[in-house]
Amino acid sequence: MTADEFLSDPEYGYQPIRDIGDIVMQWNQERDGKSCDDATGMATMLAVLGIDAITGDGLLNEISPELATSMSNLMGEQADTYEEARQLITDKLAHGDAAFTGFVIKIKGQIGEDRFIHEYPDYALAISKNQVGVDALKPLGDGLVEAVQVKMYANPDAVVKHMLSVKSKVDHGLLVHGDFVGQLNFAVPENIADEVRRKAAAHPELVNIHILPVRSTAEDVANVVREAGDNIARPIHHLSSEIMTGVAFMVALDAMTNAYLVAKGKKTIGAVVQEAALKTPIGAAAITASKSTAMLLVKTGAASNPIVIPILIAIATRKLAQSWYDQRFKFAGRLKTETEWITLLTTALLNRDRRPIEYMPNAA
Repeated sequence: MTADEFLSDPEYGYQPIRDIGDIVMQWNQERDGKSCDDATGMATMLAVLGIDAITGDGLLNEISPELATSMSNLMGEQADTYEEARQLITDKLAHGDAAFTGFVIKIKGQIGEDRFIHEYPDYALAISKNQVGVDALKPLGDGLVEAVQVKMYANPDAVVKHMLSVKSKVDHGLLVHGDFVGQLNFAVPENIADEVRRKAAAHPELVNIHILPVRSTAEDVANVVREAGDNIARPIHHLSSEIMTGVAFMVALDAMTNAYLVAKGKKTIGAVVQEAALKTPIGAAAITASKSTAMLLVKTGAASNPIVIPILIAIATRKLAQSWYDQRFKFAGRLKTETEWITLLTTALLNRDRRPIEYMPNAA
């Protein structure tokens, strides 16, 4: 390409004059398209944080809703709020492994009872937590009730031993809320239910006791409490896990949306990949900021279940990250264009036909 060809090229050289209205319209279209992409990314991030806040404990998820409910059911005013539940677990951890292990045993029984009621809604939990041999019941009429003892044990022999003890009390007249126990049943983890039935069959006095399986194991129930203790004791590890989970959820949600748009012909796979390469790191930065803010607010005692402030921080972080990327992208685009122009012009000048220079002696 010669210099003359470069200057006359419609892309790099002199271009025809355009109407200012056309130029403004093009700018608006480009801006609107970018704003649409920004809005989609913002909506996906907010959906992830919103779902997290609704299903967890305010973006931090240290204590599961199930554990918080069971602690409240068991301890009443001592664990009525989320902050009280967190403080109880923190105190047990501070007193050492033995104290926390005892706490796990205590709470896992209540979790087992709550799961039993969820699976067997015909029963109601006993009002008194000190009621001997009865965790749940339902009326039979004529001053009798059917009582259920929930035992989330891992050892079938321990269950049978307890069955013999409670059955003896029932035979001597066990009162529950003013009514006598007319039927005694036991609820146990489903993985040991058959073994409990087999071992109980060796005792004729237990023949009328029904074994009701609960879809849990002793380990599953205990882990609900242990995981909360681990989350509180290892905050940085927990924060990292929460961030990775949030980012993975965001990517999955965005992938489902884009898969639908690709199927409908609204987007190409190439456009989806290019967009994901931009939105994922920006969204990850926003989620990291929100989770970190939630952790900071909780650990400083500023809030027990922060939601609003971390989400506002996420919005601001995403906008700043998007703005930084846009400026970087624009600068890179201008630099690339100008470099291409300089390269083409240099090449054109080097390839320009050289004209011979004639030596003209001084006429004088």
